[in-house]
Amino acid sequence: MAGEADGPAAIARRTGFHSRYVGKVLQCAFLAPDIVEVIVEGRQPPDLTFKKLSTHLPMSWIEQRKRLGFA
Repeated sequence: MAGEADGPAAIARRTGFHSRYVGKVLQCAFLAPDIVEVIVEGRQPPDLTFKKLSTHLPMSWIEQRKRLGFA
């Protein structure tokens, strides 16, 4: 979006996605870097779902690892 959208609602309007979905996707921007790397490489736990990634994700990377099965 090149910095042209002012928040999730604006992104939703421009992309056609529901604002709640955009908000959930944006939460993934705060994932611990090592978790992102494992997901990109396809080595994530088999039970790791988008719902699990986007439901009340803690900001603490330590807590993310525990909750998502990367302990």
